[in-house]
Amino acid sequence: MAFFRHIRRAKTPFTASRLVQGFDFWVVNPVNMIYNGIVIGVWALTPATRNAGLRLAPDPSSLFAGVNFLEIFAMTTTTLSARHAAFRKLHETGCFILPNPWDPGTARWLEQTGFKALASTSAGYAFSRGIPDREIPVDEVVRHCGELVRATGLPVNADFEDGYSSTIDGLKVNVRACVQVGVSALSIEDSIAGSEGALYDFDEAVARMRAAREAIDSVDKNVMLVGRAECYLVGRPDLDETIKRLKAYADAGADCLYAPGLSRREEISAVVEAVAPKPINIMMGHAAKLGFKTLAEIGVRRISTASTLALAAWSGFVNATDRLMREEIDGFENTVDYLQLCERFKIYR
Repeated sequence: MAFFRHIRRAKTPFTASRLVQGFDFWVVNPVNMIYNGIVIGVWALTPATRNAGLRLAPDPSSLFAGVNFLEIFAMTTTTLSARHAAFRKLHETGCFILPNPWDPGTARWLEQTGFKALASTSAGYAFSRGIPDREIPVDEVVRHCGELVRATGLPVNADFEDGYSSTIDGLKVNVRACVQVGVSALSIEDSIAGSEGALYDFDEAVARMRAAREAIDSVDKNVMLVGRAECYLVGRPDLDETIKRLKAYADAGADCLYAPGLSRREEISAVVEAVAPKPINIMMGHAAKLGFKTLAEIGVRRISTASTLALAAWSGFVNATDRLMREEIDGFENTVDYLQLCERFKIYR
């Protein structure tokens, strides 16, 4: 493998010896690993220490299931920088819809439809794996985010829950790993995984947001951080607390703010005004009744579909299987055309 001897390695490779039980795991910053202008991300394992309590799959070998190492990164630094810059520019003026695909096929359809950026959906991906939301291990989430990055030429915003760790050190490890697969943004929320209705205490939530910003900047300062206040989503609809948290997250380094669950015009307006000039993301589900035009007039910068597209796909599938269970084998003519899909995906061969 003389090829690898010509790779210029980072001066200080990032190491996370506690990431996987029984292994040292490090990801060399892809921006600092270049071979003839091509970024090569290298993942390496060596025997080492115990798991530090991060939420990962128990079998370290699962990190590499189906992985083609030379395909982990095959994009130029210029390409990634252009994606990051394009994504930031989308947040400067106007309002745009940020759709959430859950696999390369849906991502590619959205790209060809004309959308300018994509975001992952933890729920949509989990359901596609036959697993409840928030139960996918972080190593698989990171691999999935990289898959979406490589699937199209669009910027990708990672739905990264609470950083997949209850500790700040663990959060930093996981955020760095996610940034290194090429995402243009990632969101960190303040709800506690596995604790229904629970939020991190205010000071801890702010410290975690600041730590996420530091972790992103250690890899690529052009990657955006989205700060999420989950008050409404977990059943604690307190507008004052939501605004307090969002403003603090902005001060801690969040580039975009997000309070999923807001649905009333006056609440959304109050949030937009409170964090200006930082952009606000609104989840489509709860606020859809207001309509795109109204949300844009209020000053919302982006509207994410969250799990809506995945649920729409599941609805079609469930309705079709219900018909089959009733032995109704007709009425399936109005589906997406087989040849249309084949034709759309030809360009990605």
